[in-house]
Amino acid sequence: MEENNPNKTEDKPNWRDERGFFLPGNPGGPGRPKGKTLKEWVREKLSELEEPERIAFLKGIPRDVIWRMAEGNPKTDMEAKVEVQSKVISVDE
Repeated sequence: MEENNPNKTEDKPNWRDERGFFLPGNPGGPGRPKGKTLKEWVREKLSELEEPERIAFLKGIPRDVIWRMAEGNPKTDMEAKVEVQSKVISVDE
């Protein structure tokens, strides 16, 4: 009788090289679960509400959150050109 060993690797595809890195063209994980995102779900629910219900719902949410729901998060990356000048002073005794 053959044993059922869950650690048996002969039947599993080899997606990694000898160092443990993923080989080109192989998945690194399961990815995002299928289904609606939270943003899609909220958009759908808000579209189903009547105007007075929608206004009442939005009054309970902070304005910055409503803005981010509508427009997305503000840009956070920033570039800066910096020039540094320094002087080295040595004291010889």
